[in-house]
Amino acid sequence: MPSDTDAYKAVGDESVGEPSTAGIVGGSTDTGHGEAEWEGEPDRLAELSKEEKEPVPNFNEALLNVPFHEVELDSVSKIERLRPAEVEDVGVALPETHARMRLRLTDDNSQRIDIPISLEQASALASVLRGITPPRPLANTLTCEILKAYGLVIEYVAIVGRSKGTFLAEVTLNSPNAGLKSFPARPSDAVLLALSQSPKAAILIDRLLLP
Repeated sequence: MPSDTDAYKAVGDESVGEPSTAGIVGGSTDTGHGEAEWEGEPDRLAELSKEEKEPVPNFNEALLNVPFHEVELDSVSKIERLRPAEVEDVGVALPETHARMRLRLTDDNSQRIDIPISLEQASALASVLRGITPPRPLANTLTCEILKAYGLVIEYVAIVGRSKGTFLAEVTLNSPNAGLKSFPARPSDAVLLALSQSPKAAILIDRLLLP
């Protein structure tokens, strides 16, 4: 399927013809009236000549001025399935060698989901949850500062799917020029960014993933 960029190129490659001069004095016409038709109307003739000299609008530029917003066929239904959540706990359940991030729905405390994450990500999440500020900014804090400097805001992060036991997430940014745009991410990275931004971004879960 062609991308939006390809669509822009396709439109831009189409040649825009010059306005037709049929029926206007000075050009070849099939009306048979000739110049006599315009006698006594010099002002009208000058007006038409002026309109012909105005540049033809470039449709490609018109498209580029419209804020970009990626739309999926199931976007409405997917958004309706997203439920607000919060991080309940991060830790290691022995004898497992990896950590787990437990998310709980904010509107239903009985609904929880455990997502395996690395020990490094668990340590970073625990620091953010406890309000511990490292002497130098970690990657998640640095990323939020860069986004803020360029006027970008994390609108929300969402756990949107699972493939072969691996959870899938998205980070949705909002900007004045480009609107909303989603990027695939690891759940731990997405949640870290949501908690590191000030104010914090919403954390959402597709209800189809809940037990």
